[in-house]
Amino acid sequence: MKQTGLIFYSVLVFFLRASGDSPYDLPVNDWLVFLEGGVGIGSMDRTVDGMETEWFGVDTLRAGGENDGVGFRLGIGKRVAENLTPVIYAGGSTLFSGLFFDNHGPFIPPELFYVIKEKAIGLELRYINIRIGGGYSFYSGDVTLCPDDREGAEPGEDWDGILGNTGGPHFIFGAFSQIEGFGWGGDLIFRPIPIQFPETPTGVTPEEFTRDVIEFRISAQIALYLF
Repeated sequence: MKQTGLIFYSVLVFFLRASGDSPYDLPVNDWLVFLEGGVGIGSMDRTVDGMETEWFGVDTLRAGGENDGVGFRLGIGKRVAENLTPVIYAGGSTLFSGLFFDNHGPFIPPELFYVIKEKAIGLELRYINIRIGGGYSFYSGDVTLCPDDREGAEPGEDWDGILGNTGGPHFIFGAFSQIEGFGWGGDLIFRPIPIQFPETPTGVTPEEFTRDVIEFRISAQIALYLF
C-alpha cells in the first residue's frame, strides 16, 4: 500500500510539474537553453497585383497556394518569475511551394514558385505553456515561373531568377510542453515578406512588394534549465 501511494504521488508530481505547478517548493534553475526543429504547412499569395502581362507575358497567374516550411531555432533565456521566462533566439528556415495539397499539374494556370531562405533573430516570452514572440528576419531565395503542364511553355512562361536580399518582421504565437528535456511545440508564424524580383523575361524590373506568409509549424525541442 505504501509503495502504491508513493507511485501515485510521483505520477501526480510529474504531471503538476509538466503543467508548471508543483506541490512542493524546491530550488529551481533559472537559465533556459533550447534547440528545436520543426516542419510546417502554410499559405502565400503568389500573384503580382495584376502585372502578369507586363512582367511575364502571360494573361494570368495562379493566385495563393500552399507554402510549407522547415527550420530550427536556438535560444537562451532566464526565468524572472515562477512561470515567466523571456528568451532570446536565433534560427533559420526554408519556405517552399506546397508538398501536400498544392502540387502543380495540368489545367493549372502559370504559377510562381518561391523558395525563400530565412535567417531570424527575436525575443520570446514563455508563460506556463504559452509562448509569444517576434523579431526580424533576413530573406533571400529563388523564384520560378512554371507554365501550365498540359499546354507547355509559351514565350516567357518558363523562367527562373534569384530574389534580392530583403528583411522584415515576423511574429510567433504558440504552445509548448513544459517538461524539461525532450518536448514538442506548435506555433502559428506570421511573416510579411518583402520580395524583390530580378529582371523579368520581358525586360521589366519589378518594384519590391510584400507577400504575407502564414504558417503552422510543429516542432520537437530539447529544453534544459541550468545554473
